[in-house]
Amino acid sequence: DDVFSNIIPIPFDFCFYGNTYNQLVIGANGVISFDISLANMTCNWQFSASIPSSPTIDGPYQNAIHGAYHDIDPSVTGDINYAVLGNAPCRTFVVNFSNTAHYNCNNLLTTQQIVIYETTNAIEVYIDDKPTCATWNSGNALIGIQNIGATQGVFPANRNTGPWNTSQEAWRF
Repeated sequence: DDVFSNIIPIPFDFCFYGNTYNQLVIGANGVISFDISLANMTCNWQFSASIPSSPTIDGPYQNAIHGAYHDIDPSVTGDINYAVLGNAPCRTFVVNFSNTAHYNCNNLLTTQQIVIYETTNAIEVYIDDKPTCATWNSGNALIGIQNIGATQGVFPANRNTGPWNTSQEAWRF
C-alpha cells in the first residue's frame, strides 16, 4: 500500500511533454510516473490540489499520468500488474489495477487501466468502476496528466481533483 514500484523498463521510447522516456514507476494509488527517483518511495495518498498546480506536498504528481489517482489499498484486496502487448512499432504498455480496495472503505473496489502507445505516444485511461470513499481524503480522485514543474496539465471535465465516481468510462490524451 502507498508505494511506488521498482524502476520498470519499457521496450520503446515514449514522448511525454517533449521528453523521451524508456522507463517508469507505478504508484499503488493509480498513477504512473516517468520520475524514476520515486522508485520504492511512498506514493502519497493525500492530495487536495488540482492539476496543473505548483509542486506541493498535497499536489498531484509531476511528470505523471493519473488514471484515476486516489487512495486505493492493494494490500487488502486486488491486483496491480503490467504487460507489454503487440509488436514493434505498435506496442502498448498496459497497467491494470484490478478489483483494488479503497483505503478505509475496503468494501469499495476500483478496476482501472492506463495504456501508453509506442510511436503515437497516445495515453488512454479506462475506468471499469471507481466508486467514492467520501469518508477518506474528502473522496478526492483525479484523472489527468501533468508535466515536470507542474506548469502544464490536462484533465477531462469533472475529473480534476474532487469527489466523483464513475463506471465504464475512457479518456485519451
